[in-house]
Amino acid sequence: MDTEVPRVLSLLWGQADGARRGPKPALERIGLAAIELADAHGLGGVSMKRVAEAVGVSTMALYRYVDTKDDLLTVMLEFASIPAPDLRRRRSWRSALEAWCRAYRDVLLAHPWMLDIPVTEPPATPEQLRWMEAMVLALDGTGLTSQERTGVLLQLNVYVRGDVALSNGVGEQDDVSPTWVAKVLALADPADYPAVFGLLGSGEFDEDDDPAEQFEFGLQRTLDGIALLVDRRSAG
Repeated sequence: MDTEVPRVLSLLWGQADGARRGPKPALERIGLAAIELADAHGLGGVSMKRVAEAVGVSTMALYRYVDTKDDLLTVMLEFASIPAPDLRRRRSWRSALEAWCRAYRDVLLAHPWMLDIPVTEPPATPEQLRWMEAMVLALDGTGLTSQERTGVLLQLNVYVRGDVALSNGVGEQDDVSPTWVAKVLALADPADYPAVFGLLGSGEFDEDDDPAEQFEFGLQRTLDGIALLVDRRSAG
């Protein structure tokens, strides 16, 4: 059965209208211009009109490559994801996945607007598919089933995105921890929340936490769980 592929995907793969392999240079210029706008102003600052002005063409000319705003977002995600990490020289599946997650975190921190784009399906563009390919290949030799590999991919993707989203949200405010502590101390009864007040008494929330350290802690604990499964498959 023939599958109708969206035109923007055909262009990104260089398979539309006899295009050479790889995306057309014009599509790359469009994507990079839109990314620059989003980096500076967020997704709300990106419109077909503003992107066309940045590229130096008419808005109608832009529609030769992207039919809708959703198509433009697809192009932005593709070029914001370049390059995918090369994990082939990593000595273990764990070090490869560590590198993958750190690289993905760097991309999201550089382009926080990426988190505002809903994820509705797995990637279908060349560079984003390379990210997926790198992670799946990293799990070769682990003994994990296809279903388990898919689960690992999803779990790590969700972890990185969630960590960056939380870091971005907290980072937008000043002195978040002291403010939160003050609210809890003013409103809550220690007898009702003894465990929480025990943490408050430890002084943990009085210090500024390093987001990178928090990310690494969560990443290592997540990989510890995956390692248990890999060990179980190896023993079985």
